[in-house]
Amino acid sequence: MKRGIRKKLTFTLFIVVTVTFFIASICSFWYFFHTLKNQTIQSEAQKLQQAVSQLRYAQNEVETLAKQIIIDESFYSYLELDDGSDAFDRRVVSDRMRKKLMQYTNLNEYYYSILALTPNGQVYSSDQYQGGLDLTEDWYQEFKETHETGGYSKLHVIYEPQTSKKRDVISYILPYTRIQRKQKFHGELIVNMGFNKILEWAEVDDTLLNGYTLYDKNGNVILSGGTVTADYPLICQVENGGTAVLDNRNVLIKNADLNDEWIFVSEVSNRLVLKQLRMIIVIVTAAYAMGLVILFVVFYKYIKNFTKPIEELHQSALSVQKGDFGAYVDIHTNDELETLGGTFNQMLDSIKEYMDRLVENERTKRTMELDRLMLQINPHFIYNTLNTIVYMAGIEGNDDIIRYTNAFISLLQDTLRVEGDGPFVTLKFELGNIRNYLILLSYRYKDQFEAHFDIDEDAMDCAVPNVMLQPLVENAVFHGLIPRGDKGDLWLSIKRKEQDVKIRITDNGVGMSGDMLERLMNAEEENRGGMRKIGVANVKKRLQTIYSPPYGMGIRSREGEGTRITITIPYQTNPDFMENEIGNSETGSSI
Repeated sequence: MKRGIRKKLTFTLFIVVTVTFFIASICSFWYFFHTLKNQTIQSEAQKLQQAVSQLRYAQNEVETLAKQIIIDESFYSYLELDDGSDAFDRRVVSDRMRKKLMQYTNLNEYYYSILALTPNGQVYSSDQYQGGLDLTEDWYQEFKETHETGGYSKLHVIYEPQTSKKRDVISYILPYTRIQRKQKFHGELIVNMGFNKILEWAEVDDTLLNGYTLYDKNGNVILSGGTVTADYPLICQVENGGTAVLDNRNVLIKNADLNDEWIFVSEVSNRLVLKQLRMIIVIVTAAYAMGLVILFVVFYKYIKNFTKPIEELHQSALSVQKGDFGAYVDIHTNDELETLGGTFNQMLDSIKEYMDRLVENERTKRTMELDRLMLQINPHFIYNTLNTIVYMAGIEGNDDIIRYTNAFISLLQDTLRVEGDGPFVTLKFELGNIRNYLILLSYRYKDQFEAHFDIDEDAMDCAVPNVMLQPLVENAVFHGLIPRGDKGDLWLSIKRKEQDVKIRITDNGVGMSGDMLERLMNAEEENRGGMRKIGVANVKKRLQTIYSPPYGMGIRSREGEGTRITITIPYQTNPDFMENEIGNSETGSSI
């Protein structure tokens, strides 16, 4: 390839790659920026969801605990004793109720205390040092105004008289009503949860957050961190699990999957996100620039190496044009050019193989035609047949003589038709010859074997090599059934399965050892006393020549049990290699 073309190619590719690289860099910048930003927002939403899941799990535990208490029979039995009892009895009931509630309090570390409020104003507590419940406190009054059933209070403070300490708690209040022994019990059960544990559950990674806040159903702040700039009415307008871009370009994430309409929101700082992504963008841009520099350094050498195998392919193509099919190329570039070179070499091999196959097929075709012309009836067979006719003429009726003679004439006509027929016939024609042949053998070896046929009629028009089955049937009779000494059976099965035809010839004769089977498959001689000078090995060789795997012939035999020959061929009614189709041949009578 000329040097000027190489330079022209280099310059053209340089311009194209530079412009493409520049445009790709800009597009990639915006794509990566928005993708990474969205991934960051999704990551923050997942973090918020994790905190919500922990809080909801704790809520479910508290609510389940409260429901277990109000269905506890012993709980109501204490209330029943309290109704109308004197001061001493109420003291006993109070102590029993405290111990009962304490059992539930000890189930989890964040249950600070449990209180039971009765209709008469009596308050039972799991903490013996905790005072009664002041029903006028703001947190309780607000709860009663906003909750018709059970729910959570806002964050409030309870006092610990023993230590004079204050504890921040959130109370879960569940009303109860029970009619027992014509007495109606109704009141409220209060479970105080420690706020410190709630803070632990609601902990959120605030690296990229402007702030986060947990609201109750009234908009009261339960806990918060940092600053959420969005006001509560705006937060309520955002759908659950959704996001909203605020005026300051921060992103608000809302999750309302908590019980009692609690809302947990976080505000992702746009400034912090950009700060985190800026370094990634710088790294990506630097990588693009470095890649472009490296590409320019190796570009010219690459084009030079690239054009060398193209030139080699060009020279080889010119040689093939002149008839040199051995002009292989040797390309090792580990890319598409190497594949192209390998394909070019395979093409040369395929052309040579195709030409050799054409020559071999022509040679095989001529050999098969010659074999057909050379097919002659064995003199021993003619001698035995004529002797049988003479013998039957003396002792049998005319019907048997006519049947035997007609079968023999049909076979003789088949042998003498070689000039008009091609190397292929139909299965119907071949099967007719087999039936005639077995008629002759049944008279010669009377009561020594019986033939059985299992034939698919839709396989009868399939084209098969001429004289394919007769040598195999002959081998089964002479080498399998006759040496048996008593009456045996011969089965011929022809089955069509979709586009394949399977032929099986089975006998229950004496069978063969492995050595005998190997000699049979390698021998070219015919059966002694047989009809034709074609052996089993000849049939197998012809099938291998005509058909490719998986088609062909196989033999299985075991001494004392018999032999099975299986032939598998494609179902073809008019193959390209078929010269004449013989589809209307007479068939003999069944045996």
